[in-house]
Amino acid sequence: MRDSGSAPVGDLEQHEAFLRAIFDAPEDDTARLVYADYLQEHGDEDRAAFIRLDCAADRATDEVKRAELLTERAALVQKQPKHPWPWSNPDVERGFPLPPNPIDLGESWQEDIGGLRRVVVWRRPEWFGARAVRVTRPPRLTPELLEELFALPFLHQVTEWNLAGYVHDFSLEPEPEHSPDFDFFPARSGSRTDPTVTASAVNALAHSREALRVVSLDLRHNKLDNKTARALTRSPYLKSLKRLELSQGNDIGPRVWQKVVERFGEDVVR
Repeated sequence: MRDSGSAPVGDLEQHEAFLRAIFDAPEDDTARLVYADYLQEHGDEDRAAFIRLDCAADRATDEVKRAELLTERAALVQKQPKHPWPWSNPDVERGFPLPPNPIDLGESWQEDIGGLRRVVVWRRPEWFGARAVRVTRPPRLTPELLEELFALPFLHQVTEWNLAGYVHDFSLEPEPEHSPDFDFFPARSGSRTDPTVTASAVNALAHSREALRVVSLDLRHNKLDNKTARALTRSPYLKSLKRLELSQGNDIGPRVWQKVVERFGEDVVR
């Protein structure tokens, strides 16, 4: 029996296709059970059994039978090595953890795209069901990095994109401890903004067909200018936008701001 904590066996794209089908039809067990068959065929009998037991327990109408299934599932979980999915997750529904909203991508996501895809398939499959993503403090997103981000299979269903810059507020940091050798400490004040996305990347987003699926876009605190805002107003693809966060932390003049409001509507732009 192979270690359930190791990398997935079988074609990575096939795993991703199964997970996409599962989370595109979350109420249907068919794709889950077909995926369980695929897992068993590729040597992961425990994970396959976990999915089947959880689905069967959810469908069971007899409480005694349901208790038996859950007891069998608990015994299966008990013998697993400790790693994130699915054994140690308390919020499991029919074999899979519930999707988070948002996904929080850290600073190093772009360092190994292939490795990230494998990690998500094996340890974070619920990300295939998330509808929102927050990109947190990477090196600033360039057009090339943005293209890679949109291409990640587990983000294909995401409609809410938070690309806001990070504002570090020094006034919220604890004051240094007083020392008998010093009677005065200067007050901590001010802030620093670390933008998340470059102006060229926002321009690329505005002219990308991937923007068709964007319903919410947060671009606050990126030091964007009038030229970048105009690119958004001229986008042929931002047709589904219901919320655009742009007013804070950017340098957009009143005339261009009015153009943004006219393009997307007063109830959309903030």
